[in-house]
Amino acid sequence: MTKEDHRVGTQNERAQNETMAVLSDYLPMRRPPTCTWDVEIVKWQYASELIRTYDHIYDRIAHNLEFHKFPEYLKVGIKDQNTITEKWPFRLKLKFGQEGAQQEFDRVMGQAITTKAFYLEFKRV
Repeated sequence: MTKEDHRVGTQNERAQNETMAVLSDYLPMRRPPTCTWDVEIVKWQYASELIRTYDHIYDRIAHNLEFHKFPEYLKVGIKDQNTITEKWPFRLKLKFGQEGAQQEFDRVMGQAITTKAFYLEFKRV
């Protein structure tokens, strides 16, 4: 991710507030932080990346690399719907409040998985 990508996530104040609200549900602060590198702050920084979506970055990459020209030159196209694995396999699937949502969040936090990973599947044209 570039600095611009990080800014896109923070420029939109509404999106940032929504991220913070969701984080406070999943990861309530047990005490006020004592310093910049307090464990609570580090957890929030890591967890905020689990809540955000990265579709805008994928869209920019697809535009810059001209994915729409793949069929013409490579004789392959990107599948509309993945069949082998999900496009964003590590993205949280449950919303806070749904049964199992907290367990899903805790599992992803404990495994140090990034939700930025995505997969493209191709088809012949």
